[in-house]
Amino acid sequence: MKAYKYKLRLNSAFQLNCERTLNLCRELYNAGLQERRDAWAVSQTSVNYATQCAQLSEIKELRPELKEIHSQVLQQ
Repeated sequence: MKAYKYKLRLNSAFQLNCERTLNLCRELYNAGLQERRDAWAVSQTSVNYATQCAQLSEIKELRPELKEIHSQVLQQ
């Protein structure tokens, strides 16, 4: 068996863009998780994946910086 290791040498602009994307995805994930927790705590109802994916278009209208990230990345 052969194994290959690659080391990425990123320029600063690409690295900043990756960090920004990861931070926005982290914020969106945490907000979705908090929404699920609040819904359960208040009314004992669960919010499912499909419901939250449907809300993404509204969230993108409120936060235009999310429009720069591909929609499938946000859904995942």
